[in-house]
Amino acid sequence: MASGEGRERLAGATPTAQQEIAHHPTRYFTAAELRTIFQEMVRVELANGVLRHSKRRELLRFAEQLGIGQFEACVIVAQMQYRADQLEPPQLLSDEEVYEHLVKAQEHNATMRRLVLACGMVLVMDLWIWQLVF
Repeated sequence: MASGEGRERLAGATPTAQQEIAHHPTRYFTAAELRTIFQEMVRVELANGVLRHSKRRELLRFAEQLGIGQFEACVIVAQMQYRADQLEPPQLLSDEEVYEHLVKAQEHNATMRRLVLACGMVLVMDLWIWQLVF
């Protein structure tokens, strides 16, 4: 991930898991979770002081990698800047929470693969039976 916050979130994960999540975040997080991740990244940058133009562009590029459109990302940044004086310190996920989320996502993916395989087998068997009958 592009930000120091992302590196801290993934610090406890294995290097392979870190690379997988960093290169394919949309596989492991819902759209709402990705927006929350982006909001937390903006919050961390605002906690460091003024959000410079170069840092804002970097955040917008990262939002694009997360699948967040430029307009929505700009709105999130503007909202976070507007509420900057009301923001609490960032709450990062623990290493255990990141690992649990990764394990759940992998289990979900394995279940979906099994379901697709089973449906494919049923379809093939159905076509075979149709050929025998007709």
